[in-house]
Amino acid sequence: MTCRVVPDDFSQAGGDDNDHPVTMTAVIPRGWTYRYLRRKPHYFLKLFMKGLLQSREEAGHLLSHKLEGYKNSNAVVVGIPYGGVCVAAAVAESLSLPLDIIACRKIKHPAENKRCIGSVGAKDVVVHDSSQTIPQDYVSHQIALLRSVIQYEHKLYYPDSSPASLRYKTVILVDDILKSGDAILACLLEVKRQQPLKVIVAVPVVTAEAARLVRAQVDDIHFLRIMPVIHSGNDHYANFPKVDESKVKELLVAARRRVHKEDKAEHGMPVTVVDSTHSF
Repeated sequence: MTCRVVPDDFSQAGGDDNDHPVTMTAVIPRGWTYRYLRRKPHYFLKLFMKGLLQSREEAGHLLSHKLEGYKNSNAVVVGIPYGGVCVAAAVAESLSLPLDIIACRKIKHPAENKRCIGSVGAKDVVVHDSSQTIPQDYVSHQIALLRSVIQYEHKLYYPDSSPASLRYKTVILVDDILKSGDAILACLLEVKRQQPLKVIVAVPVVTAEAARLVRAQVDDIHFLRIMPVIHSGNDHYANFPKVDESKVKELLVAARRRVHKEDKAEHGMPVTVVDSTHSF
């Protein structure tokens, strides 16, 4: 197990503002038709006035435009459960890439539920140096608890197989929203442990703090919009429903089926659709 302590001051993570210029992208939902707008004008007005993304799936397709150079390449899209897998599935489908999952969990502050002091992966732990003021019994208990959840999810998503090796591949790590770098740092360590060729992070909505912290750890980072603070996903998505394990399993199975069909079509073999949902 690797445990890494990072400074609370994200500016210490590397570089100043001039090292990595930040650009903002205006997002306009696709697929609108005149009939749809006539049926739901108030919904469209909400999107237009607030600049909301339509959904996680829409955000994934928009992100894929920034990643066109990796289409049909030696890359793999890795989603972070739960909501991040919805975005990752859309990215993987648009770029004709396989989809995998890496689970990690945030360690929440004992006194402030919305504040995090680090993150836990299957083999790695990342904590802030401020956690030294928090009882170590609490931190140790949270690590053990969250790691058991991660192990359960791994068996759930990969009951009869293992995730594809990331060695010498370009890894596109995807989440749906990134308020701080905490939630993704442990996942980055898990990915780097497998010696990938390149690591790219793609998240539709990020904070400036998270972008700077993560950028220092990866080869590139892509986003649709960057904010000083993110309070809730509902402030940036018109549809931001809760995602559960069954939805993640469904997306993973659909991605495997799609890759299987694409591989057969590429080699000129007849395609037979097999229901693989029973593998779970």
